[in-house]
Amino acid sequence: MKSLDSYTDEKISELLNENGAFFAFNDRQFNEQASPEKLYSSVSWLPGLCIPNENCEAVINGLERIHDEGIRQQVSQHSADEIIQYHYFNYECQISYDNTDALNALEPYRLKFPEIFTDEQIRKSFKAAWDKAVENDWF
Repeated sequence: MKSLDSYTDEKISELLNENGAFFAFNDRQFNEQASPEKLYSSVSWLPGLCIPNENCEAVINGLERIHDEGIRQQVSQHSADEIIQYHYFNYECQISYDNTDALNALEPYRLKFPEIFTDEQIRKSFKAAWDKAVENDWF
């Protein structure tokens, strides 16, 4: 199954390039990429992202749009069960015995598609994933 990133990465790169935004994790990286005549902002939920102040709204709105489109595209190509089990295994819930991270990752799907990402469906898919892990000794 394709991850959400595989639907969004290229579009996000295009958005950032078009708006002069970039990632920098130290002063050297920032100074190499920043335009001296511009002021930059960052967002707390995406560490390292530097956005020219005049393009902040466009970048933030674009990121939200791309994320939403990616979720819709993924849901159109994969069943809820496949997506739920993907997150279960991606966060290694069968090893940690903790579903919290997988549930957090599924929250945007639940908000956009509440009729198919129900509590009952998630429980059912988590149980099926657990059974698959036991059957294949994925511990």
